[in-house]
Amino acid sequence: MNKTLKKLFFIATFALGITTVGAQKTFDNGIVTYKMTTTAQDPTAGEISMDADMTFHISGKEAKTSMSMNAMGMQMDVKSLINSQNRTGVVLMSFFGQKMAAKVTPDDYDELIKSNNDFDIEKVEPTNETKDILGYSCKKAIATTKQGMELEIYYTEAIKPIAIEGLGNINMKGINGLPLAYSMQTPQAKVSFEAKSIKEGGVKASDFNYTIPEGYKEVSFSELSQMSGGM
Repeated sequence: MNKTLKKLFFIATFALGITTVGAQKTFDNGIVTYKMTTTAQDPTAGEISMDADMTFHISGKEAKTSMSMNAMGMQMDVKSLINSQNRTGVVLMSFFGQKMAAKVTPDDYDELIKSNNDFDIEKVEPTNETKDILGYSCKKAIATTKQGMELEIYYTEAIKPIAIEGLGNINMKGINGLPLAYSMQTPQAKVSFEAKSIKEGGVKASDFNYTIPEGYKEVSFSELSQMSGGM
């Protein structure tokens, strides 16, 4: 696999971060599914693009993020579970024929939050543009990170910001609601997200299983982060 495609996989993986308004709903139990599209230019292959489905299960202080991606016959699956109350979790990755897993300890938790909240937003500029997504009226804002990257975000004020850190895609600093679409341009690729479904309720305690399944090689969280970032 060429270096550009490997970068796409892991840009997508770790692209995975507030005030309130009257009548906003609190989304503390439910499921949100997004379609992610990533494109990049490869010197030899030209434009490479791939799609992925990303699903967030939210229940109180717990969250599960599941991503499934396929590009040029290569399958990648990533699942992370976090408990923001006791600051623990687990990350499962299946990629390039390997299955790796890491438990997140309280000592690892801050690093997980930092990596998943990779949007270090410094400034948010509102606009007058709106867009309807899944029946929700969404406002457009331009967010700028401390690194100078711009994000074009459409968010609904009908749903309060998710009150769990470490969910960078749906918990963005300074965005007064749930982001339902956004896009960003990095030096390596353009990444776009748009919500495809929102379901309130239905998430059970059994949806959060922190046991590492058979067939996965367990490593430390820092080792898993280093391996994925170095691909």
